[in-house]
This record gives sequence, C-alpha cells and structure tokens, in this order.
Amino acid sequence: MTPLCRRLLGAAAGLALSVSQVAAETRAHPLVSVLNAYESAGYSFVYSKDLVRQDLEVRIDLDAEFSIPRLEASLTQIGFRLEGLGNRTGSTTWYLVPPDLPSGDAEPTVKGRVLDADSGVPLSGVRVEIGAQVVFTDASGWFEVPGRGRPPLQVSRSGYQAREVPVDERLDALLEITLQVETRMEEVVVVSSRYALERSEGASVHTLTAQDFEKIPEFGDDVLRVANHLPGTASIGLSARPYVRGGLQDETLVLFNDVELLEPFHLKDFQSVFSGFNPSVIESVDVYTGGFPVRYGDRMSGVMDIEPSKEIGSFGADLMVSFLTASAAFVGTTRDGRGAWALSARRGNLDLVLDVLDPDAGRPRYSDFFGSVSYELNDRTGVEAGFIYYDDDVELKDLDEGDGELARSVYRNAYVWLQLHRQWSERMQSSTVLSFGNIENDRDGFIADEDLEEGNSSLTDERRFRIWQLTHRQQLFLTDHLGLELGAELAYQDGSYDTLAVIERGVLAELIGLPVEEIRRVVQDPRGTSGGLYASFRYLPTSWLSLEAGIRWDYQDYGEAFEQQTSPRLSALVEMGENTELRLSAGRFYQAEQIHELQAADGVSRFQPAQYADHYIAGVQHRFGDTGLSLRLEGFHKRFRNPKRRFENLFNSLVLMPELASDRVAVAPGKARASGVEISAAYQPVDTFNAWVGYTHAYADDELNGQWVKRGWDQRHTVSAGMTWEPGPWTLSAAVLWHSGWQTTLLPPSLAEDELPDLERNADRLPDYVSLDLRIARRWDWQDQSLTVFFELTNAFDRDNVGAYEYDVEEDEDSGGYLLPSEPVTLLPRMPSLGVRWTFN
Repeated sequence: MTPLCRRLLGAAAGLALSVSQVAAETRAHPLVSVLNAYESAGYSFVYSKDLVRQDLEVRIDLDAEFSIPRLEASLTQIGFRLEGLGNRTGSTTWYLVPPDLPSGDAEPTVKGRVLDADSGVPLSGVRVEIGAQVVFTDASGWFEVPGRGRPPLQVSRSGYQAREVPVDERLDALLEITLQVETRMEEVVVVSSRYALERSEGASVHTLTAQDFEKIPEFGDDVLRVANHLPGTASIGLSARPYVRGGLQDETLVLFNDVELLEPFHLKDFQSVFSGFNPSVIESVDVYTGGFPVRYGDRMSGVMDIEPSKEIGSFGADLMVSFLTASAAFVGTTRDGRGAWALSARRGNLDLVLDVLDPDAGRPRYSDFFGSVSYELNDRTGVEAGFIYYDDDVELKDLDEGDGELARSVYRNAYVWLQLHRQWSERMQSSTVLSFGNIENDRDGFIADEDLEEGNSSLTDERRFRIWQLTHRQQLFLTDHLGLELGAELAYQDGSYDTLAVIERGVLAELIGLPVEEIRRVVQDPRGTSGGLYASFRYLPTSWLSLEAGIRWDYQDYGEAFEQQTSPRLSALVEMGENTELRLSAGRFYQAEQIHELQAADGVSRFQPAQYADHYIAGVQHRFGDTGLSLRLEGFHKRFRNPKRRFENLFNSLVLMPELASDRVAVAPGKARASGVEISAAYQPVDTFNAWVGYTHAYADDELNGQWVKRGWDQRHTVSAGMTWEPGPWTLSAAVLWHSGWQTTLLPPSLAEDELPDLERNADRLPDYVSLDLRIARRWDWQDQSLTVFFELTNAFDRDNVGAYEYDVEEDEDSGGYLLPSEPVTLLPRMPSLGVRWTFN
C-alpha cells in the first residue's frame, strides 16, 4: 500500500471516528438506560420511578468515561439535578431531584425510600406516618405521602428500630431513610459451629439470598448441595444430603420456616440427588455442623435451617429455565401492605435430558410446589399459612441386553402449616406452629441377572405416614443481660409398612458368607406420640463474654415401649479484642427413630432405642481489620453411643436397589467416634470480589467386635476453595473440591474352589475425588425487570471420580475356582447447563 493510500485511509478513519464521536455525544438515550449504565459502573441513584418515565431522554455520550459532571450537564437539559448523599465529595450515591413543581394549589408531598441500614436492601411494607397520613413502602422501598404542615415522619417496621425523621422545608423532599435491625439477645450466636452459606456479604449477616445462590456453581441449581462445600461435610458430589462431621446422612435436621420436613429430597430412593426447594423463594440457609442450641432436637449431627423470603413487594415474578430445571415464582402484597403471598412451582428436566442422551436409562420425573400467605393482624400479631409439596415418579434402568436392574419409585410428600407470631411486650415474644405432613411412597423393583453374580430378586415397598405436630417457642428478656427461651413440642404420628422382598442371590453372596435365599415380609402399622420440652438461658455478664446453657427433654411412645432422654448443652463466646472471637461448646444430642425410619426394606420390624452423640468443640475466628480477610480455626470431637444397627453394601452402594444386592451386610457398632480440625479463610476486599479456601483433617470410625473400623465416608483430607468476581454486569465464579477417596472393601482378582475371601471391611481407599465447577452469567437490568443468561459447567475437567467398584463372578475353567473382575463405578461426568432467568416487579 502506498503512503498516499495510508494517509487517505488514516484520514477517512479519523473522520469516521470524529463523526461517530459527535453522533455519540449528541445521541439521545432513555434516562433509565443512562442511569442503569452508570449504576453498572459503580454509582447508585435514588429516584422515583414515577418521575423517571420510559419516554424521558437525555443526550449523552455513553462511550466516554462515566463522570457525575457529564451526567449533570445532560440532566440540566430536562431540568433535573443531582444531590450527593451526605456531601458531594467522594459520594457514590446520588439523589435525582426533579424539576421544581409549579406554584399554586399543588399539595406538597414527601417522597423517599427506606433501606436496611446494614445491607442497603430496600424494605417493603414499612409504615410511614406524617400527621394523620399513613402509607406503606412498595416493593422497592419507595413511599410518597402528603406533607402538609411538615410534621416529622414516623417510620416503623416489625423487627426494626422505629425512627422519627425531620422533613426538609423544601416543597418536595426526597429522602433516603435507613432502619436498624432491633438488637435483641437472641441475635447473639454463641454456638461454635454455625457456618452460614453467605459468600457475597461475608459472615456478618449469616444469610444467603436467592440472588446469591446464583453466584455459586452447583449441579442442578440446588440450594442444599452448596452445603457440600462447607467444612465438616463429606460428599462425593452425587447426593444433596451430606454426611456432617462423621455422622450418617439421616442425622441432619431440615427445617423450613420452623417446620420440620422429613426427607425433603427428590430421587429420595436413588441417592437423594436434589433437594426440594426453589432458590427463588428462599431468604437464607443456616447450617449447623455441631453444638446447636436446644431448640433443635432429635438429630445428633447437624441442622439445616431454611428461611423463606420475607421481603415481598407489591407484585413480582421470577421465571427460570435451564437444562436441568424450570421454575416459576410469584409474590405479592395486599393493598394495605400488611399481607403478603408467594407461590412457586418447579420441575426437573432430567427426564427430558435423558430422552435425548440415553432414552433407555429411564424416566426420572420430579417437581415441587410451594405457597404461603401471611398477614399482620396488628402491630404485635401476625399469622401465616403455607404448604410445600413434592411429587416424584421415577423409573430408572440399568440393563445390559435385557438383563440387569429395573426400579421405580413414586413419592408424594405434602406439608401444610399455620403459624401465629405474637409480640406480647418489648421483652416477650412467642411463636406457635401447627403443621401436618403426609408421606406416600410406592416402590417396586426387579433384578433379573442370569450370570453368577446375582439371582432373581423382587421388591415392593409401600409406606404411608401422617404426622401432626404442634410447637411453641417463648422468648423472654428478663434484663438487658439475661434472656430465657422456653419451648415445647408435641407430635402424633401413624404409619404403615407393607414390604415384600423375595431374594435369590448369586455366587458372590455365597462367597462372602451371605444367605443365598432370603424371603422377607414386614407388615407394621406403628402409631404413637413424641414430644419434648426445652429451656435455654443466655447471659451476658460482660461486654466480651456471652454464655448459653440449655437443657432438653424428649420422649417417644409408639406403643412398644416408652423412652425418654435428657440433653444438657453449654456454649460460650469470648470476644478477645475487637476482631477475635473464641467459641466453646459441649453438649449431648439424642436421636430416636421416627415413625418413617423403620428399616423395613432390610427386614427390620422393630424400632431401635435412641442413640446419642456428645459434642466437644473449640474454635477461634479473627478478622484482619478492614482488609476483608478473616481466618477461622475449629476443632471438634464427637462420641457416638448406642449407635443404631444399619445396613450397608460392602462394595457398591451406587445401585438402584441396594437392599437386594449380593454385598448387603448388617453393621452393628458398639460405639463410634469422629474428630477433626477445620481451617478456613475468606477474603472480600471489595463488594465485587470474594474468595474462600478451607482445609479439613478428620476421621470417623465404628467400633466393631472390639476393633476400630473406618466408616465408609471417612474423608481424611478435604480442600474446598472458590471465588466470585462481578465485573459490571458479569458474574464469574468457580468452586473446586478435593478430598481423599472414601473407604471401600476390595476383593482379590480370583478365588480357588471352596476358598472364602479374607475380607477386611473398609480397609482400602477409593481414588481421590476432584471436581471443578464453573459459572458465568450476564445480567441486563431495566427499570422493573432484569434478564440473566448463565452457563454452568460441573466437573469441568471431566474427571472420572470413582464412587465404588462393581464385581462380576466368572468360573475359572482352568482352576475350577472363580475370577472376580472389577469395574470402577464413576460419578458425575462433565455436565454443562445453559439457563435463562427473568425477574420483574
């Protein structure tokens, strides 16, 4: 190219750039879009949506550097101006002040927005009173009230400290009002092992909002699966039910809105892969991995306390669809602002995915539904009613040329509840909950292998349960330093078991000493009552010490025998300086079998006595000033006594019907133990970046025949790490989990005729487990709605994580013995998921 051509092209390019810059500077943009662009750059604006209409436009160059002077110059075109919050120097929050109203008879008004002082979240349903005028804030926290006479505003909302706000003498005042959460003694957490799932806001509020769930990559958009990343949990990435600090999966209590839910999981009979909760209707999930207060009873390892969303606007919706899930949620309030309602429906898409990828694998259909309505009868009394419903119709196949396994499970689980909340005085409040649960489970299965490993099997398993439960919780604050909590629980349960198992096992069972032929029949109709009482004292003797002592009494009476248990618990929180906390906890935690927990499928027809665990926990946490860095170190020891007799599979539990497999054995430990040390760090220097890492060293053992034997989920070393970065409208997140392989029992490659294998239970380990999960999302915001497109990748490296070994039995014609070839059973492969979420209000 000649120099002249270069100059001509350069001049043309410069001219085009100049023209485009002038066009950009003079182009009109909707004011809403301009404000959204500035907010994406880190600015925040307070304005009334009634004033900033969709058709209102300003001329501004959005490609140039964002600056407040440039925006102010554009706003003067339409008569608006900006006022900084507090002062203009360094302010990032600005009031958008409209043009002055014309003089005359126009009635003066006061406009503004009410926010949570700690989180900055808009508060709906706030009572705003000026003189004789009373209004309530809308979904975005906005209010507008006539201001004749200019008396001060009285602002109040349940759970927050009321405020009196003076009104500016200008004709129209635009206010931003913040409310502080009421500080009561029940907010002082002195237990040692409460890990919050919150990541975007650090550890200050111990909550994870529905928006925050989007940022953590997890298979199936599942809420409870996030707990698998917490210190003290053991998981191989398949089940949503973690093992907590060495305990069994059924040792974790799940509460939703103060209602106990029994087995709230989808694919319950197939590893409980997903939980039954739509993230869009959940406000927080608190996970206790030990040392929890006495108000939580009848489980001895952990608690998952789930709170539904409370901040509901006048109307809103959340619609989401991905490869694995489709959901819709709708919320709204009554006109007077005292009532609120919510509805949610969610469907799993796993059956649709399998129809495309592997039509012969089966039909795993599942869905869940949720609804609630609440109303404040007055300033001190509120009522709430709700329901939650799970519906599973699952058929799975593991067939090889017509042989193999075929299993089906139909699961219906419904709960309804009615709640009454009462603030009797400034120092006394109570909550009463009446709930009813109905569980129906139909299951059948058939194994038809013709080889030497398995025989012909059949299983029908019909279960029906009904649970009525009444709970009452009373809190009294005797002084500013002494609080008392009292509670009572009463439940009536009845159920029926109709179980049939006709088993003819193959040679593998005979080789390991199990009966080949076995016929089981369990028909039981248990019914009875259970309940408990508890009391807890909380004492703050000094500004740096908090003590909590509690005792709990429980009983069970199912007609066979009356049992009762007493559980003392003690916790302490010591503030060792402004940024360091020491937590100590010790207590006893009983767990009795409930009506639905009889191990009928394994031939058990009687309930076992209650088991218990003693927890001893010590931990320290330190925050490094305002750097955003915090460290946590915690050690625990658990002693299990009278552990229940359970059933496990020696080699492979990842089968469709583990009760029929040839490696099914009974495990009856005399006692058990679990100990460990957890170290974790979190770093959040700015709101848009967050990172965490944790390491756990732990062990879990059973005492069998006088010897300590590792539990199958003994997870000796665990590392969990992750990060979330939000550059503008993008969200990038990653989470990695590595841990030692779980314990397993191995068979030799061959056996001579009449030779029995010398099995040492759980003496070997599976290969290490590693999974990297990624998520990227892009969000577009408009005035009343937002659209998010996200892509998730589970097990990004497509690692073949081994969950078990499957054995075949073949005759060795040369020696007359048997060959025992094994094949690894791998867990989740690389799983991509693309989804779209649309929210509006």
